[in-house]
Amino acid sequence: MALIEILLKNKKDILKDLFDAIIFFYPKEAVKFLTHEKDRFLNPVGITISESIEIIFDFIMDKKDKDVAIGALESIIRIMAVYDLKPSEAISWVFQLKDVLKKHLKKDDSFSPELDPVFHRIDDLMLSGFDLYMKCKEDINRIRIKEQMVKNMGVDFFKREAG
Repeated sequence: MALIEILLKNKKDILKDLFDAIIFFYPKEAVKFLTHEKDRFLNPVGITISESIEIIFDFIMDKKDKDVAIGALESIIRIMAVYDLKPSEAISWVFQLKDVLKKHLKKDDSFSPELDPVFHRIDDLMLSGFDLYMKCKEDINRIRIKEQMVKNMGVDFFKREAG
């Protein structure tokens, strides 16, 4: 059986391992909720992560377009950017994807040339992930600055009116 076929056969387990790598930084109570709650409206974060990693998996198996995968990656990165994580922590799950894939292969298959294009696509996503994370953090900081400016203007405005 070809390596890609083995990985596709183990897709469900690979996605679970990847999901666990993504939510590793969440508190234990949140992990339980994110893992078990299947209602999209009660658990939009967990559902978004699940749907996005499936798209990313299909991309690295060469079954989805890169732009679609980048969109899925961005959905996860936006979630991670809201938390006060270092870029290395927020993107670490992309690094771990190679190990997750290797885990589901036989030891002698894990260095096969068939994995080279798969690992190249993972590396490509990883680099895009850093760019997306930094852009998200810049957007968040820009919003915080605007909120602070509005807050300061509002306070000054009311002081002038009262005085």
